[in-house]
Amino acid sequence: RKWLSDFVDVADISNKDYCDTMTYTGSKVEGFEVLGDDIDNVVVGKITKITKHENSDHLQICMLDVGEGSDIQIVTGAPNAREGLICPVVVAGGKVAASAHDNEEHKDGIKITAGKLRGVDSQGMCCSIDELGQNPALFARKHETEDGLYEMNGMDVKPGDDALEALG
Repeated sequence: RKWLSDFVDVADISNKDYCDTMTYTGSKVEGFEVLGDDIDNVVVGKITKITKHENSDHLQICMLDVGEGSDIQIVTGAPNAREGLICPVVVAGGKVAASAHDNEEHKDGIKITAGKLRGVDSQGMCCSIDELGQNPALFARKHETEDGLYEMNGMDVKPGDDALEALG
């Protein structure tokens, strides 16, 4: 509906009324999906520092600016994590749509909790487009979805912004 609102005011129309009206015009609506309902507390984060995890060959410890002077530590195995990278971050207590391990969608999302990964504190998760429940093929910045974290560098965003709103 977002693209439609560029042409017609649909802000005050419920999903049910929208689908019913489309059906009345001859365009049968068999169903609709609300993207992002299973995602919560995802902000724009900027990796400010990376150190190698002492107990892993592939994990890195990232310090991230997530806005309002808040820095958090997240352990990640993403191959494209680097200092200066801007990416979606689900803060502990938030939810993602798909598991980082199986990229299978989970109906009500997966709650991310603070914990330890191989003995190191991690307060959230840096996200790929898949983990946000989206199809990478739908994003114009496709090359920035293939190697792990979704790269938001070059977008008009700053740490702490709502990442879902920024991604549309």
